Amino acid sequence: MRFLRRQTRRCSASNRAAYSIAANLGRCGPAMRATGKKQRRKELITADQIVAHAIGDYIAQSDWMANEKTKRSMAALCHALSYGVPFLFFRPSLTAMAIIVVSHFAIDRWRLARYVVWAKNQMAPKAWRYPWADCEATGYHKDRPAWLSVWLLIIADNILHVAINGLALRWL
Repeated sequence: MRFLRRQTRRCSASNRAAYSIAANLGRCGPAMRATGKKQRRKELITADQIVAHAIGDYIAQSDWMANEKTKRSMAALCHALSYGVPFLFFRPSLTAMAIIVVSHFAIDRWRLARYVVWAKNQMAPKAWRYPWADCEATGYHKDRPAWLSVWLLIIADNILHVAINGLALRWL
């Protein structure tokens, strides 16, 4: 406890507002309060979390994983595990890490974002609602331009991943 108080005093008065950020970077001692508990993140989504998502979802994903993850569970599992590696730098709890990896597996394996997109579109006026059979490829109606449907689905997929990761890292 004495060490912790000493480390806290080393931060200047003007730097106290940024203490939690600096503490997480190791500049002002451990990221603990005087009670000895680990400080909880205040932000739901951070830039470093988005970078970890991009590294895991795009750089760490092989061509085999990208092409087979919606057809074979082994490819989806390999992708989900490699996706989780950059998040280890956040030192998440085991539960948070499990949520990140398992949710990524489920969203990518069964292309769950297209169901979210389709459900969202059901809130439109009746004339703009289409049956699932006409929308099952991307969640958008088959008359929409393919490039637009695919990009909107990719955006929805990424938002699902980032939101779930943020919730897991913040609350678990």
